[in-house]
This record gives sequence, structure tokens and C-alpha cells, in this order.
Amino acid sequence: MYNSCFDNIFIGKYITYLPSCHSTNAIASEFVQNGQINDGDVVITDFQSAGRGQRGSGWESEAGKNLLFSVYLKPDFLQISNQFLLSMAISVSVRDFLEKYTKDVKIKWPNDIYIRDRKCAGILIENVISGSNIRHSIAGTGININQLKFGHPRATSLAAETHSVYNLRDIFPELLASVEKYYLMIKKGQTSALKKAYTDALYGKNETRQFRDNHGTFEGSVEGVNDQGMLIMNKAGRQPSYYGMKEIEWLW
Repeated sequence: MYNSCFDNIFIGKYITYLPSCHSTNAIASEFVQNGQINDGDVVITDFQSAGRGQRGSGWESEAGKNLLFSVYLKPDFLQISNQFLLSMAISVSVRDFLEKYTKDVKIKWPNDIYIRDRKCAGILIENVISGSNIRHSIAGTGININQLKFGHPRATSLAAETHSVYNLRDIFPELLASVEKYYLMIKKGQTSALKKAYTDALYGKNETRQFRDNHGTFEGSVEGVNDQGMLIMNKAGRQPSYYGMKEIEWLW
């Protein structure tokens, strides 16, 4: 079982633990439909049979080794045009949490978390819209903590990077405190500080790398993101280019 985070204002005050499930986002969504969930409630599991990532990809995770959870949020104060602030807040919170234990943690746009060129965490945020604002959001996160074997060469975990084993129940409250800290920055209007924290942590920022888009391969460097969350790329001798999801591929 995971203990409730009574030191937090609202995130993690109530935690639903499931030994296994198909997807914590899906379970949280079912709770929403049944009126069984409140702002800041968390669903966490030891194993997901149908964990999902961005672009419909799966999430590989060994049972009982990692943190797999979803947070239900009600950012009804946030307009649709600013919804990427949520992605920034969750990404920076996970990055800062991992930085307590290791170095060189970066955010690979839009919201994958990398440690030394390998993916350690993924985030999937699903929003429900009401008018021009967000009605509610479910922020699903998977963080590789103690897993050591992966089927992908660019996957890693906190344990693999630090050669230590972590008690998931002990470190989870630290993570939820970080999520609350950065989410409250949005509510308080501290968006400039949040955007700076996100931009400063971007993977590949000011580094020349190889990419591919609809026009072919090119060399460029990550500059940042615009207010809509599009990736801003610098290409040698050209004006900055803007990319949405699925419009650019890293060639490393």
C-alpha cells in the first residue's frame, strides 16, 4: 500500500492502490464517470497490462519495479490555448524528483524524461474540454525506478544509473510533492518561471544533432517551445522552424 500524502495541500491526499490493472489513466477515467474521484486523487499500480505512452506507444514495465500512476486534476482555470503548461509542470516535477538522486536528467520534448541519453520516464496527459477551458485532466506517468533489463537500447532506470535500489513507497511522496509544487505554479500565475525551468531542462538544447522531418534529414538544435507547446528548432542559416507532434524525428 502507498500512504496518503498528508503534508501536501491536495495532491496525493487520497491514493488508490491496485496490484495490477490495464491502465491507471483508464481506471482514473472510470472513477470520473462514476463520480468517485476528487481533485488531486492518485491511482497507482505495480503493473499495467496496457500501459500507454505518447503517439499510442506501449510502456514496458516489470511488475513491482517502477512507479506507474495517474493524478486526477481539475485545472478549470486553464484555457485550452495554455494546456501545454500542464505538460511542462508534470515534466519538470518528474525531472526535479530524479535530479535528487542522479545528474544529467533532461526533458525530451514534449514530455519524456531522459538520463544521459536514455529514456527513464514517460508522461501521458489526457484532457477533457469544457468550452474554452480544460474541465479536468488525467496525468499518467511511468518512471523506471528499479528495473534493470529492457527490450530497448535507449531505456534506463534510476537504479541502472545509480547502482542503488529504491523503496518505491518511501520515495513516492517526494515525487507527489514535486508534482504539487509545479502544478501550483500554474495556479499562482508563475508561468514565466515554469517555462524557464522547462526550457532550461530541454534535451538537446543548443546542441547540434541530426533530425528528420517531411522534407528530409537536417542538422539543427533545440531552442525551446512556443506558447502552444510546439518545438522551436534552429537550423543553420535559416529562420527557426516550428514542429508539432509526429512532425519531427530524432536521428541521434
